[in-house]
Amino acid sequence: MRFAHWLKRGVVALAASALVLTGSPGPAKACTQLWIPDAYTADANTWYAGRVEDWACRYLKIFGVEPAHENGWTYTSYENWDSNGFTWTSEGPTYRYTYARDHSGQWLDEDNGGVPQFEAYSAAGINEKGVSCSATLSMYPRDTVSDVDPFNEDSGIGEYNYASIILGESPTAREGVQLIGSLVEEHGAYSSDQILINDSTESWLLCVCSGHQWFAVQLPEDMASINPNMGLYFDVDLSDPNVLHSKNIVDEATLTDADGTCILQHKEDGTPDVMLTYFDPDSLGSASRFLIGRQYFGALDGVDYTLDETTHKVTSLRNALMFFVPGRSDYTTFDAIRALAARGSGDLDANEYSALTGVGRDDSAETHIFEIHRGQDPRVATVQWTALSRDEFSVAIPTYSALLTDVNWRYGKLDMDPTHIGENFYDRDNADVKTAMQAGEWDNYLPFVMIDLNDLAYNNRANVATGLRAYLDAVQQALVEEHAQVGAHLTSLPEDQWEKFATDAANAAAECTWVKCEGVLQEVREYLAGDQSEPFVASDYDAETGGLVSELGYAASVIPEEKPDPEPPVEPGTASSAIAVAGTYGDVVTGATASLDDVSALLTDEERARLEEGHDFSLILTVNELDEATVASGEVSALTKLAKNPTGIDYLDLALTLRETDADGNECNSRAISELTDPLTITLALHEGLKAPSNTTRAFSVLSVHDLEAQDHEATYKSAEHTVTFSASRFSTYAVAHKDTTKKDTAQKAPATTSTNRKSSSRTPETGDPLTNNTTIIAIVGAGALALAVGCGLRFASKKE
Repeated sequence: MRFAHWLKRGVVALAASALVLTGSPGPAKACTQLWIPDAYTADANTWYAGRVEDWACRYLKIFGVEPAHENGWTYTSYENWDSNGFTWTSEGPTYRYTYARDHSGQWLDEDNGGVPQFEAYSAAGINEKGVSCSATLSMYPRDTVSDVDPFNEDSGIGEYNYASIILGESPTAREGVQLIGSLVEEHGAYSSDQILINDSTESWLLCVCSGHQWFAVQLPEDMASINPNMGLYFDVDLSDPNVLHSKNIVDEATLTDADGTCILQHKEDGTPDVMLTYFDPDSLGSASRFLIGRQYFGALDGVDYTLDETTHKVTSLRNALMFFVPGRSDYTTFDAIRALAARGSGDLDANEYSALTGVGRDDSAETHIFEIHRGQDPRVATVQWTALSRDEFSVAIPTYSALLTDVNWRYGKLDMDPTHIGENFYDRDNADVKTAMQAGEWDNYLPFVMIDLNDLAYNNRANVATGLRAYLDAVQQALVEEHAQVGAHLTSLPEDQWEKFATDAANAAAECTWVKCEGVLQEVREYLAGDQSEPFVASDYDAETGGLVSELGYAASVIPEEKPDPEPPVEPGTASSAIAVAGTYGDVVTGATASLDDVSALLTDEERARLEEGHDFSLILTVNELDEATVASGEVSALTKLAKNPTGIDYLDLALTLRETDADGNECNSRAISELTDPLTITLALHEGLKAPSNTTRAFSVLSVHDLEAQDHEATYKSAEHTVTFSASRFSTYAVAHKDTTKKDTAQKAPATTSTNRKSSSRTPETGDPLTNNTTIIAIVGAGALALAVGCGLRFASKKE
């Protein structure tokens, strides 16, 4: 973190000066970096890099977008409180990038009337090329280093500008490393720092070791790290092409002081040891934070440390290596975010032992995680998760920062009213609680909401912390899950829509998070002002599921509701006028056909509705020959009487069935049709045995009987086809009767052939005699077809002479 003189911190100057006067120490510089390669993540193509920035409890950080600038943009630093400090002008246009920047009121140009500064400590962001940067992790070189290569505290480059220059100027991570290295060598460095620089293909750790010396290594893909600015040891192989460094980093002349003492350290093999030369790996400055971080990742094995038996303060530490193999290989985005809030457990429980400092601590100003996806377009490969206060009781909000053109107003502005910071901005007593308990218009802004939640929970840990954290975890998990949906939708869009969608999504994520967090902040305030006999539980928390009672709504607010493809219009079914004929034939009938003009007229209202839904309807005429013995005697008498002494009479059963099939062709219903309004036209093909003998004229008639009342259907006989055609509107027992006359008889009775009474006519009908109805459609079924229908039957029996 920063080397800054708080006596000139604008709105917070009074509080800081009071601390100095009473002899109280200012806040310690203590950030923590995180690195989890994709070898240890749930998604094999995703890795995480991030940091928690420490400075003060109620320190105001603003998330925003720095626009691109034309040629000649000048970067200026007020880190040394001198307007003549570091200045550098870009030769070309700059890139747009996001930042988590100090509020302008915390940096004033005192030499020019206290003008607020708007570019201080960009801390974390992603530029439009997909390069991400986290700056910085303060380092503590050996005292001997400043003797040989002192820092340039007058005009050297430092963390005030690191992130802005890297993100504003670098199209790749490697080029960002090279640019900062060249500026350190040219201008000198203000302080010793580590910087994380990433793109979609690699992650670099840049270390500024002294006034003009630096090196950078690609972070390993087989080991993780949680690094609380301790100068943790790792091997630096300067011969590796993936290690970049200043020219004189191990030059003996450069590293020799005025007394002739060379501070260069060597490894056992005699090669220069960069880390031992510049840093003390056994520093106890943030030892407990290091141990709690290792504990979070299940990687304490091999670390040699001791604790005071009473206070649990770390009293010794050895083998504190920078990189380690974590205890799991399935770390998620949620795990990475929560790692920066780790408070330890057991002997390393920072909530139990005040001598211990957790990774999550009360004076953090913001936290961020870069979720980086290998192989994706650089503009969408990295998600920035940002929490604008301490991570322990905050929620990190996701953004596709490379695509952002603006941010939600709830993040606040660099010149917003900072009054709610309060006077005692890094005290850990009830002064923080008093300020955090005050509701006001500041509750509309995410930084103040997160700051107040942390103050209230940290200072009321026993009855608020557990319930509040459970709820914030539910919100965080919902954000992680829904952001996966948002990301999938984003990459499915045409690229020219990415920018707008990503900006809209970032707005929605911020708004939905504010709704949840501001709501629970009001509940915590009400709880602390009232009955505290039971631990705090958020009303929106579902204890059974560990989730939210009401949905977050982030994904749903930006992803258009997926409407299924419209169902193709349902083709109405058919009411076929083609009539199937089935039956059992013998020596009377060899086949039949039937037709009806309008089958749909037979349908009920319900059947008509199903017809529109695609069901089909058809008729089946069943013709079965009957033996006279099976026909009721009353029916036989009525039919014989009407036939008037026929030469022969044969009996049939005629039945008509309406069959229904669904859209898939499966039969689903059938019902018998006993009577028609419009008659059916039926043609029967007669057996050859019914042809007239030689020298004989044979006349055929078709009769039926219903309720013992016989009817003549005035059939038409076609001798050439040997068929009879007739109309039928009711279905029961039918008879085909014939009467023979010899040709001699016919000649003697010639005048009778002119009779119009077909019942007694002995003439041979002519082809084409008219039918008695207007039907047109014919269906023919051959002999031997089986009946499928049920219904009222017309039965014919046979009587032959």
